[in-house]
Amino acid sequence: MSKFRSKIWDPWLITSQIISMQFQFYSTFLFMNFMNAHFLNIFKANPTNFYSLENIFDYRLVNFKNSNNTFLCLNLIASSLISALFLWKLVNRSKQCLDFTVTIFSYHIISSWIYVGSFPSTFVFWFIIVISATAMTLLSEYLCMQSALKDIPLSLVPRANL
Repeated sequence: MSKFRSKIWDPWLITSQIISMQFQFYSTFLFMNFMNAHFLNIFKANPTNFYSLENIFDYRLVNFKNSNNTFLCLNLIASSLISALFLWKLVNRSKQCLDFTVTIFSYHIISSWIYVGSFPSTFVFWFIIVISATAMTLLSEYLCMQSALKDIPLSLVPRANL
């Protein structure tokens, strides 16, 4: 059993990591929405629509009915994959990857619930959330385990050939 941070309870560290991950997740999601709107010109009718909080928190927009909403679904999945990289670098513990992922998506579901005023009930929203959370968890755990399996150099001084 590993002894690294096994008995240290640091609520400030955990809280700051959660806040950092939430900020990174939403920043990535907003940036990807902006890039899609700018380069693909998918918001022709309302060019300022990508700045709206509706794109982030309205669960009714997470569907495949038109190209705008399809890109929102893809952006949500892609944001979770990018967040997995940040989770790997920020937390660097495979045991905590699932915890942080569930926390991020729980806050997202609660925020969507508060923003719209009703509990998210669409199948596509839950499907995309489950796919995103699963992908984020698996990728971040894989990266953390690969980091843990790296060889530890015993000496930094080059050895002479004998």
